[in-house]
Formats: sequence, structure tokens, C-alpha cells
Amino acid sequence: MQELTVAEKYSFFKDSFSHCGLFLLDLNDEDLLYYLFEEFDMDAISFLQTTMLESLRQSGYINDEIVSMCQSLRDMYLKLENNPKIWRAEEIRSSSDWLELFRLADKIHIQLAENIH
Repeated sequence: MQELTVAEKYSFFKDSFSHCGLFLLDLNDEDLLYYLFEEFDMDAISFLQTTMLESLRQSGYINDEIVSMCQSLRDMYLKLENNPKIWRAEEIRSSSDWLELFRLADKIHIQLAENIH
């Protein structure tokens, strides 16, 4: 299997933010849970891990600030994901922790949109 190019990795990395953000709160419960625990879960594991972020940073696709924010986002997500008590849509919608995570995802998404790549 051929390894992804850095440009392909960056494309998948950026796409991660189409699966997480405040927009999820406007979706129906089924879609909210799908995006968060199916799509974004895989993204957090694959594209927000340290090796991937470092590769993108070294290649000039992202800067230190984005790396730091992504590490925080991943840590926040994994912490929340490990608490199945707050996996229900109504709890996600009312949780300040999930709201903070969604706001951070949106902030990263905006910074990436302003990026030249």
C-alpha cells in the first residue's frame, strides 16, 4: 500500500473539521452522533495524532499554534469519548465541555481556511 503524500494528508486533516464544530448542534440527533462518534472519531485518531501533526508542521502546512490547538482538541475529544455517560445527543447539546470542543474545532477550521494551502 502506497503511503499518502503530505498534500493528501493535509487534505484529509482539513476535512476532519467538516466532521466537528458548532454546526453539529443544528443536526438531528442521529447525524450529530454519526459525525461525532464515527467520522470525527476516526479523524481524531488518524489525523490529529502527534506524528501526523508534526509531519504537516515540518512540511509548512500548519504552524505551531495549529499543532497546539489540534493536540488540545484531540485530548479533549478522547477525554469526552471515554465518558459514555455523555454520549447521548441531548447531553452533548447541553454540555459546556462539548461546546468548548466544538468552538475549538471551529477556531482551527477558520485558521486553516485562511491558510494558503
